[in-house]
Amino acid sequence: MNSIGLLMTGFNCDEYIDEVLKPWAELKNKHNIIFSFVYCQFKEYIDINGKQEIKNPAWLDKHRDSIDYFHLLEPTNEIEARNTALEPLLNDNVDIVIQLDCDEFFTTEGIENIINYVNKDKFIAWYRISYKNYVMDGFLEEEFTPPRIYRTKIGKFKLNKFYDDNNISYLDEEKEISDKVLANRAIPKEINWTKHLSWPSSERGRLKCLYQERHFGQCSYKWNNEKNRLEFNKEYYEKTGQKIPKVISE
Repeated sequence: MNSIGLLMTGFNCDEYIDEVLKPWAELKNKHNIIFSFVYCQFKEYIDINGKQEIKNPAWLDKHRDSIDYFHLLEPTNEIEARNTALEPLLNDNVDIVIQLDCDEFFTTEGIENIINYVNKDKFIAWYRISYKNYVMDGFLEEEFTPPRIYRTKIGKFKLNKFYDDNNISYLDEEKEISDKVLANRAIPKEINWTKHLSWPSSERGRLKCLYQERHFGQCSYKWNNEKNRLEFNKEYYEKTGQKIPKVISE
């Protein structure tokens, strides 16, 4: 591949941003990484903690050399935010798009392993990354594998736009198809098992529960106000017929 588009959306992400961006900045020139960042509050959070002031974050100047496109948006939804970040990457004709969240901690070695893995098979349209999913006071035994890497061209199909938080459509001339009908693969955790601070038992975890309840209508976690901590939502697992995940203490 000739170029990589790194796509990120975030807001109030000062706590982790330096560590999250560091390995990507170190590999930027080697792999021609073009970085597009949308900084905005998602609409659901307005009901939770009010509309926040939209301005450049304090850390932006420090990372100006790494970020090629930076967009400030008024509150919007996740899909619109991601499509705003995606547009300049497609205009720059990148070969793949990698989606990065503000709580995902890659290493330079892990990124290199992923790039080498993706380069081996040109017939896979998109990839799921394996995450070491940290929740509460440990991490989940089973890896978390959401869609994160998308080829911009696969055969006669061209990457089009996000139609869901993590899912992208492709175009065959004027016909739009879902990524779900194209070949995909999970990158094994032996290749890369990225640290993901997804559900901390903190204020961030509490707000995330409220967000998912508004965004998806349900949440697999809940906040215990009496004990002031995050817990699995047993009602969710009973309703969906799933088993409560096993947490490995660390």
